[in-house]
Amino acid sequence: IAYLAPFSLATSGGGTWVLLPLLTLPLGLAEIRRVLRNEDGPSLNRALEGTARLHALFGFLFAMGIVVG
Repeated sequence: IAYLAPFSLATSGGGTWVLLPLLTLPLGLAEIRRVLRNEDGPSLNRALEGTARLHALFGFLFAMGIVVG
């Protein structure tokens, strides 16, 4: 759902720079695969770390897209 926000902002006049967070989509898909394939604690802890990294990067790129655009 978070990936819909840049699209809606871009289509309402926010410019194309707000689409920068879409660069994180491969990371998001990798984390989804990791969670679906693993059930052990250490793997899920790595997934938790990965989703935190993804969240920070998405937020940073979204903020930069808003500022630049």
